[in-house]
Amino acid sequence: MRQKEKKIILGLSIAVALSIILNIVCYVSANKEQTPSAPTVDNVTTENTAAEEEKTTAAKKTTSESATERKNNDNTNSKIAVDANSTNDYSKCLNTQLYKKVTCNTSGGYSFVYPKNFFNRVDINKDGKYVFSADDGVTEYTVFSQKATAGSAQQEVKNLAEDYKDEFSHFYFKFPTEGVKKSGAFCRKIYGGHLNSDKTIGQYMIIASNGTYDYILKFKYKADDKSDNPKGQADYMADCFYRGASFSGSTKEIRTYNEFLSDES
Repeated sequence: MRQKEKKIILGLSIAVALSIILNIVCYVSANKEQTPSAPTVDNVTTENTAAEEEKTTAAKKTTSESATERKNNDNTNSKIAVDANSTNDYSKCLNTQLYKKVTCNTSGGYSFVYPKNFFNRVDINKDGKYVFSADDGVTEYTVFSQKATAGSAQQEVKNLAEDYKDEFSHFYFKFPTEGVKKSGAFCRKIYGGHLNSDKTIGQYMIIASNGTYDYILKFKYKADDKSDNPKGQADYMADCFYRGASFSGSTKEIRTYNEFLSDES
């Protein structure tokens, strides 16, 4: 065989071999593109973490919106907060710095004070009625306003005073003793007394009206002084409520317990 023929045959063999190799490479490459790779552990972890973060963010947003909604619903420009673990310990409430002022923007608008570390629950309805409760199952502090219906402040207070009078079994204080107190556009009646014959449960109450709105403050408590001139710690708190309510008629700031005992300021 001539040398030239050998070269031709060798060249053809190489060409065939290269063609076969090229086909194999293309086949493998095509199959690799069609077959998806399985997710790695890191990929799964990342996907799950992202989902959990999304859920957490949504939960936080819901919680935040719920808190904001409650603040809007309470119709106040002040945050009201009570500690669920608080106990009704009057000794913790004998200083003016321990009381917080709340301003209500509904039903005629009014303000009042409450002790920060005494009540363990507060319920607020959409009309701006506040009911603070203590852990003893008795002590309760209620403040609210309502639309007047009698046509005049004087008649409104007379009617309300007559209705609430029946809650008491004994009075140690009525102001005024007879009728109602008129001052400017307001008329008022204030009661102090006990709800039971053994005088273990006291109640202090302010009834006020300007003829358009009625304002009620009621403080029910376990009486620690059963005299007709009570000076107990619960009575001091009632004094703070009186001085701190915008509709009470008081022109004085709340005072300390020692000032209350000595009847100062």
